[in-house]
Amino acid sequence: MKVLVDEEYGFAHWLWTPEAKGENLVRLFQQVVLTDEKFFVDSNYKKRLGGTWEKLDYEEFDRILRLKESEAYAFLHDSKDSFLTFWKNQKVADLYPASIFSSRLNVSHHFTRS
Repeated sequence: MKVLVDEEYGFAHWLWTPEAKGENLVRLFQQVVLTDEKFFVDSNYKKRLGGTWEKLDYEEFDRILRLKESEAYAFLHDSKDSFLTFWKNQKVADLYPASIFSSRLNVSHHFTRS
């Protein structure tokens, strides 16, 4: 599985291949991203989230996003508005209602952490 990652604070874009899958990935994402006020992809977070991380330039990130050449997309900013979406089933695991991102991502269904 490939997750396209948009890191707001680091102004960086990543292609993440996590070891966790499905609901385990959603739980891991929520646990790690909720632990800090602001989220930066550094060696600590890479270790906690696991898998492999490839840094992308903006053009490659934009191409993958437009063509949805990844199975999922993650927006990392802070514990209030970070989210993970899976393209296939059009679901979002968000930590904050992601309706402001829905038009860009073409996502029709959201579910939040209870």
